[in-house]
Amino acid sequence: MNIEPITKTALVFGGSRGIGAAAVNRLAQDGYAVGFTYANSEEQATALVEAIASKGGEALAVRADSADASAISAAVVQFIDRFGKIDLVLVNAGLFRMNTIDAVGLDELDDLPPVSPSIITRVQRLNTMARTPAQARRA
Repeated sequence: MNIEPITKTALVFGGSRGIGAAAVNRLAQDGYAVGFTYANSEEQATALVEAIASKGGEALAVRADSADASAISAAVVQFIDRFGKIDLVLVNAGLFRMNTIDAVGLDELDDLPPVSPSIITRVQRLNTMARTPAQARRA
């Protein structure tokens, strides 16, 4: 009987640089096939995918703004199309402005893009729809 190895998969929202890129690298080192989103850092995203591939890993970078629900859904679909399932989700997306707390105005905080809790619900629904009944029972 031929049994294919089960690959663990991870999707990181906001994974092209900084802490997100470190998480993507670590997940790849730990044997995960990793997908990640990025908003503007295409060169860094491409370099990260190439670095993981050069070490024998699998990675997928998808341009998607985490404040855009339809972009996130499309990214999840692309990931599932490529890897078949999502085992782990890490939400690292957001915008960080460096300043002291007393120098940040409330209007600046209001301008930060929201990272919606619905991201997790969207991932869960799309992931469940992509699984066969046998896969869903094992999940």
